Amino acid sequence: MENFTTSLITGALLCISSASFAASHSAAPPAPMSEDGAKPMMHMDKGGKHEAMMKEMDTNGDGMISKEEFMKHHEKMFDAMPKNKDGLVDLKAMHAPAMKK
Repeated sequence: MENFTTSLITGALLCISSASFAASHSAAPPAPMSEDGAKPMMHMDKGGKHEAMMKEMDTNGDGMISKEEFMKHHEKMFDAMPKNKDGLVDLKAMHAPAMKK
């Protein structure tokens, strides 16, 4: 049962992260290629979403996000979501209109 719960939580976090990423990048044009054509370059963040997200996740202020910082941020997102009586997020809860901050 513990593995199922862990899988469910991991799946929910993955869905939330994927949906958030997709929503913030759905209208973005493809990234231009670097001068040598080897790697795509990051596109300009016209709305400042990336900068705001970085500031929120970068708790030590070093300008980079560690896996620990990333996971802590997403734990907060999960904790803010409505849960069922078992403390789990289900599809009904995921479609709830508001999340606590």
